[in-house]
Amino acid sequence: MLAEYISRLSGPPSEIPLILIFLFLKGGRCLISGWLFVFLLVGWVIPVVFFIYGLRRGWIKDLDATDRHDRYLAYGLTALCYAGLYLLARAYLGGVFLELFTPFCVLLIIIFFITLFYKISVHAAINTAFYFLLNQTASWFWWWLFPLVLLVCWSRWKKKRHTVPQLILGMLVPLIIFALF
Repeated sequence: MLAEYISRLSGPPSEIPLILIFLFLKGGRCLISGWLFVFLLVGWVIPVVFFIYGLRRGWIKDLDATDRHDRYLAYGLTALCYAGLYLLARAYLGGVFLELFTPFCVLLIIIFFITLFYKISVHAAINTAFYFLLNQTASWFWWWLFPLVLLVCWSRWKKKRHTVPQLILGMLVPLIIFALF
């Protein structure tokens, strides 16, 4: 029961809007500007609505998209959305926002390509990315929050949604990307 709650609360549909708002706060962009609306619409609403549509049409068999093949269309659309948002950010926003947003975009696009060949824990990847974003902007003041990432991984393992290697890969990919950026 606890694993179910943790898994739902820490999933991409819950975390991505928080990450986008955080990026706007830390990236020096006004939250009441129209850009936040555009980024939430394209980076969160469209992928979530498409995922729900896929569930209703039967392309996606369950809410966790347990089968890797069920993820192709939804993750592909998400990767395209974030590639477009990256181009918008590069053209119109720039600065600190772009520096923070770029590794997150790269992560989501790489997750899509990994999914074509291997199932990766997106829960682990998104939460690890949020952990790194939070700490990069706060001089590692929040280093002690890492056990929360492990708690998310435990919940996905406990629910038998991922194997340990899938969870480790989900944490390693953001680690490598954020180390490079």
